Amino acid sequence: MFGLSDDIAADWLLDIWTMAPTPAKSKQLRKTSVEQLLKRNRIRRIDAETVLRTLRQPAIKVAEGVTEAATIHIRSLITRLRVVNRELRDATHKLDEYVPGWMRRPRRPPSMVANSMI
Repeated sequence: MFGLSDDIAADWLLDIWTMAPTPAKSKQLRKTSVEQLLKRNRIRRIDAETVLRTLRQPAIKVAEGVTEAATIHIRSLITRLRVVNRELRDATHKLDEYVPGWMRRPRRPPSMVANSMI
């Protein structure tokens, strides 16, 4: 998964994690589903074949129950990352609204600013 994007918290990557949290689940994932996800998120630098090839890499051999525990933990992290992503988007929109107005405000000459501090 890490080879797909530098931003491991990108919404589209979280969607892929949700669709295929394990290599076994990725084998059930259809190419058309991945293509639709990439198109919906306007991802053009990577194709569905590359995503599927990455997802279907051999799994690491782990003790019984580790995969299930890791999947539950990742699902919890994804939920939190989605909240953080939404908050960052909202903050960016607010800044975009306020900054242009702030930039247009008339500025006082430096001498007035210095005098007002006395």
